[in-house]
Amino acid sequence: MTGVSDLRINSARLMGDLESLAAIGRASEGGIHRAAFSDAYRQAVDWLIDRMQAAGMETRIDAVGNVIGRMGPADGAVIMTGSHIDTVRNGGPLDGALGVLAGIEVARVLSENKVVLGAPYEVVAFNDEEGAFLSLMGAMALSGTIRDEDLQSAANAEGVRLIDAMRESGLDPDRYHQAAYPAESIAKYLELHIEQGPVLENLDLEIGVVDGIVCQRNIEYTFRGQSNHAGTTPMNMRRDTFRAAAEFVTHSYALLDQGYANESTRMTFGTCAIAPGYSNVIPRETTVRLDNRDLDESSSARLVERVAQIAVETADKYNVEIDINERCTNPAALMDGGLIESLQAVARDLGYSHQVMPSGAGHDAQAMALICKAGMIFVPSRRGLSHHPDEWTAPELLAKGVNVLLQALLRELS
Repeated sequence: MTGVSDLRINSARLMGDLESLAAIGRASEGGIHRAAFSDAYRQAVDWLIDRMQAAGMETRIDAVGNVIGRMGPADGAVIMTGSHIDTVRNGGPLDGALGVLAGIEVARVLSENKVVLGAPYEVVAFNDEEGAFLSLMGAMALSGTIRDEDLQSAANAEGVRLIDAMRESGLDPDRYHQAAYPAESIAKYLELHIEQGPVLENLDLEIGVVDGIVCQRNIEYTFRGQSNHAGTTPMNMRRDTFRAAAEFVTHSYALLDQGYANESTRMTFGTCAIAPGYSNVIPRETTVRLDNRDLDESSSARLVERVAQIAVETADKYNVEIDINERCTNPAALMDGGLIESLQAVARDLGYSHQVMPSGAGHDAQAMALICKAGMIFVPSRRGLSHHPDEWTAPELLAKGVNVLLQALLRELS
């Protein structure tokens, strides 16, 4: 008789599901576009519900559009897994989708092998993880951490309000709080995801066990000076905001080599807007935006404080004004120590190479970690690509990731 420790997933069936879901919302550019509340997203939800029900799960859509499949006993704290099926524009086939479909594949294995569950098992496809309207909206609603003012003010790039999109989908935005699970009703949450980075592939490792999701700070620095003629204004009489911004960015990056960084520190100036934007006019205004991520929030705070000092010093040097606006702050989310140990033990028992590592990207797990014990599993991303049509992970590595999820869930459910 096969014991639960010998159970494995059906890799061909999993790949078939991934291919079928990837066909929904296929974009002309070659990638996938399944934004939350779009027609393609609604089609994917219908498809997903069919797959959940075929796996023996009872299904429902909650007050914010999360899709939930459930099996096992009626009572008890839930063992949950999941991710999301919405995508960025022209995205890839694995981001989020892997975690949801892996949960369904686990349900099939449980049903086929008549495994008696000691706790309820749920698979969740969280709505709008990617933030077409509001990043992590579904996970924040389910965890009871969403703010009413954020839900009311959120809109997509076309100006459609989140509350209007909800109504169009048959949801009542005034009842969003009904999506929240009662305290202690979720025992543990596990999420399988592609790494979305190059580390595992570069180290030739099969599995990553996530110890935490980094904090993220998005800060805008706007330098304001004076436009003037580029040919007639002497260099020492200019109030050139781009020159100030360029020096500010260079000196800020230099901090990474001056004791302001650790292994998890990430620092990116990814946008620069110049006004009026003509080659023969001195820029009167330049805005640059910093994306800072770090597993250590105190390290992030120290770095950001020094960057602000550099901004003020540089503005003073070039006789321009500086405005600093912190647009977004997401706290770090530490994964549960017991689940980290359990996932490492599963990987060892299965003979899979692995390491403990932080996640530099945000995930639904960071919202879930606020209300229950949470853990995450990574599989390698080819060339580190994600949010891209060429996003890919070898099928055998995907299967290993799902087998780790299966065995980890069995330890919690049996």
